[in-house]
Amino acid sequence: MSRGPRIGGFAAWRRAHRTALADALGRLAARPFASLLTLAVLALAVALPLCLGGLVKEAQRFSAGLRESRDIAVFLDPAADSAAARTAAARWNADPRVAEVVLQSPEQGLSELQADRALAPTLAVLERNPLPWVLLVAPREGADDHALVEALRAEPGVDQVVHDAAWRERLAAWLQLARHLALLAAALLGAGLVLVVGNTVRLEIQDRSEEILTLRLLGATDRWVRRPFLYLGALYGGLAGAIAGGVTWLAGSWLAPPLARLVASYGGSFRLVLWSASELLAVAALAALLGMAGAAAAVGHHLRQSESTA
Repeated sequence: MSRGPRIGGFAAWRRAHRTALADALGRLAARPFASLLTLAVLALAVALPLCLGGLVKEAQRFSAGLRESRDIAVFLDPAADSAAARTAAARWNADPRVAEVVLQSPEQGLSELQADRALAPTLAVLERNPLPWVLLVAPREGADDHALVEALRAEPGVDQVVHDAAWRERLAAWLQLARHLALLAAALLGAGLVLVVGNTVRLEIQDRSEEILTLRLLGATDRWVRRPFLYLGALYGGLAGAIAGGVTWLAGSWLAPPLARLVASYGGSFRLVLWSASELLAVAALAALLGMAGAAAAVGHHLRQSESTA
């Protein structure tokens, strides 16, 4: 690596950085197999939390698109007749915690089930309607849903109470746990990226220790010595981030069709997009910064050791 003549201003700065970048690219090209192995390891380290975080993000988006329902379904005893059902509906409709009560007859429930083509053949062989009367209770805004559910369960003549919001709360708790796990994996593997790049650059520095010593004897500054290694670390991190982005995009493309078929089987629609192009570019930039940080730590340690032994 030649230092070149000293020139002033922006032209000197640009020339120094162009020389350092060319030097870093040359180092990568000089050992293609070793460079590809290092990039593959780094790309996998970036792709794992990227895929996990993308899946968690898409799961949150899908759950947010579900109907936010606070309705409480109250299944009355199968022996209850229409008079008992209407009496119960009127009594709960007068409760201050309830905004509205919709009464669903067994015939209405059976008609809804028969609309499902998968269930229609099975329901056709039934000799009688086994469905009970159902009260669809809508809690008033600000009411305590859980207390209302417990009160409905304690009501005589009630066979079962189903609260839609309960499973949503459990789903939200699981998604929050998955989000924290994704962040933990990203932090640990990001630290691993810094260490791997730092160790790789350290080996490069050891191979070029005599060259670095000669440059310093000729008057090269620490900044001049450090610059090509910083570019090398940034290239390792940035290229690994770009490869990880490609892997994530391929994973999303592979998972999208079966997921779309699964959601369609439940009568919905959903398009899987793990990360946008701008988000993947931001990940590559962050990986480049982490790689540069690992390189800076390695070359800084070498320069301090050189000064202490000088």
